[in-house]
Parts: sequence; structure tokens; C-alpha cells
Amino acid sequence: MGLRLAEWQPEEQIVPDGILTLVQERQQARKEKRWKDADALREQVTTAGYEIEDTPQGPKVKSRRLKTEG
Repeated sequence: MGLRLAEWQPEEQIVPDGILTLVQERQQARKEKRWKDADALREQVTTAGYEIEDTPQGPKVKSRRLKTEG
């Protein structure tokens, strides 16, 4: 069909340094069991339009793009 699916790669997301800093600070707060601080930092990241997924390998950050119809 000529879709060239074998060549497709997902769009690379660039996360700003400021967001990565917040994520690192959140990780440190979690290590130190400062749950309130960790929650506040997650909220800052979310408000900025990103989401954090906690994984066994560490947190993953991705943009929360709004999907629009049309």
C-alpha cells in the first residue's frame, strides 16, 4: 500500500530543562519521603502541560497535548 510503516518513528518530544528540574526535585522529595512537596512539584509539572509516569526505571515525562477534532 506504500504506507512505509517500517520507516515510521514516533515524534521526538523535547522536555524543557525547567520541567526536568522539577521532576528531579520531585524524585529527591520522594526519596526523602516528603510526600507533600512531591505532590506540589507534580502539580507544577501538570500545570505546565506535562505528565509524569513513575516507572521502575524512574520517572518518564511527556507532553499532555490536547487532542482536537477537525
